[in-house]
Amino acid sequence: MTNASDHNQRARAIFMQALEQESTDLRAQFIDDACAGDQELRTEVGELIASLQKAGSFMERKPAADIEQTFV
Repeated sequence: MTNASDHNQRARAIFMQALEQESTDLRAQFIDDACAGDQELRTEVGELIASLQKAGSFMERKPAADIEQTFV
């Protein structure tokens, strides 16, 4: 059994490689294959992907526009 540090490193490596996939379908298939049935690892990689997507949408928003609409 691997320790938590090895597990986290593996999850990050799979996450980084998954980002290189050309589509979300290819990304999901790559993650499934790379995790090879390890559901805990699959969940962790999925959470990393979700965090990136959430952060991306946060960074794409224009806060000034949001504030301006609040006062209009």
